[in-house]
Amino acid sequence: MPYIDNFICFTGNGFLESMLEPHLADYGINQAEVGLAFLILGVVYMTIQPCGGWVCDKLNTPAWMSVLGNVSLSIGFMFIGPIPILDIVTSPWLSKLSMAFVGFGNALVVTSTFLRAQRAAVYHGFKDDIDTYIIISGSHLLSLFDI
Repeated sequence: MPYIDNFICFTGNGFLESMLEPHLADYGINQAEVGLAFLILGVVYMTIQPCGGWVCDKLNTPAWMSVLGNVSLSIGFMFIGPIPILDIVTSPWLSKLSMAFVGFGNALVVTSTFLRAQRAAVYHGFKDDIDTYIIISGSHLLSLFDI
């Protein structure tokens, strides 16, 4: 189950990396603002991931972090478009705010799925040691490149 969350998360990243710049160019947003939007995603991801890891370690069920992350991703994607139901126009600040939501969601989902996969491996009989962590880390990273 954690890898399904990763698949959704990384598919969204692939979509953003390939489609965000042409989408925002239609609204007159220049290259520097598009770059800033991606920078915001990275900075939010980088700052939230250690905090998310600490919270996941304290939670008995880190799946709630994935739920919160997926909700954040959904909000971010709804406003990047934006979806027609919202009846709002894309603007530079809205795209940057949306990318912050996407970065926040990515951080929570990736952190939570790693911990859930690690706990599942130990539950199914793997030793709770560095070798298991290496296997989980490798397969976790491999799921990034499967897309």
